[in-house]
Amino acid sequence: MPTYTREMLNDREPVYLQIIKRIKSDIVAKRLKSGDSLPSRRELAVALEINPNTVQKAYKLLEDEGILVTGNNAKSIISVDEVRLGEIKRELARESLELFYTSMREMNITKKEAVSLLDSVWRDDE
Repeated sequence: MPTYTREMLNDREPVYLQIIKRIKSDIVAKRLKSGDSLPSRRELAVALEINPNTVQKAYKLLEDEGILVTGNNAKSIISVDEVRLGEIKRELARESLELFYTSMREMNITKKEAVSLLDSVWRDDE
């Protein structure tokens, strides 16, 4: 189970969105898998030093997306199949690429130059 601490948070975006992104990233990286339970809302709020309502909002949105299931005993369980995992991976990759694109544009780097730079640093580890 991944560790969640206050240090994982930044001041640039809403905390509930950061929690959602972190959980999705942990799923994609296989630090969390289907069937794993998350900390309770109160436990995560204490660990992150935030209001429990913020965690509730993040968990609710993850439930709405079908990523979390909360049973009668109030445990929140990860529930993703391979199709949903692929969707989450593409979503996170697209967000990263949007940031990359914005950075490249701010530096007046063309698409061709950006692709060349990417090719120069890409490591084929697999």
